[in-house]
Amino acid sequence: MKAKTSFILRTSEGLHRSLTAQAAEKGVSFNEWCTRKLMGSAYGSFDAQLPVQIEKIRSFFPSGDLVGILLYGSYARRE
Repeated sequence: MKAKTSFILRTSEGLHRSLTAQAAEKGVSFNEWCTRKLMGSAYGSFDAQLPVQIEKIRSFFPSGDLVGILLYGSYARRE
């Protein structure tokens, strides 16, 4: 039997509406979206890490021969 875990957070109605809209846009539940947002805060967000990673990759192509970067798997899914 899986244990039920609860986490209660009081927030403004505006933030709740914003998070609800974001979850709907991503096609996930409100709970899933909030969990993803919290995990991103705990471990560093995907969006914050990406520019650093791209610059590391670009450093291997000093002549500007890099045409593009393809993201796939869990990294592209932001998991």
